[in-house]
Amino acid sequence: APGQPSSLVAGNSVTSTIEVFNQGDITATNITIVDYIPAGFAISATAPVNAGWVVSGNVALTTLPGPLTPGASTTRDIVLLAE
Repeated sequence: APGQPSSLVAGNSVTSTIEVFNQGDITATNITIVDYIPAGFAISATAPVNAGWVVSGNVALTTLPGPLTPGASTTRDIVLLAE
């Protein structure tokens, strides 16, 4: 996401913005986003934007209810902490 630091130390947070595009020709609903948490990071339990993310191991999942019309896009943020 814009404004991120160029280097991190343990305890710093980093926000990733995931952009989802509907490249199909029908409206999409219940879109599952999968993000893989890299080694050395953990999901921030206190970041409000992380509400709705479910984490299992190094995999984070969330669902966008939609609708997302053909040709449209939307974004979802996730905040990780450097360990």
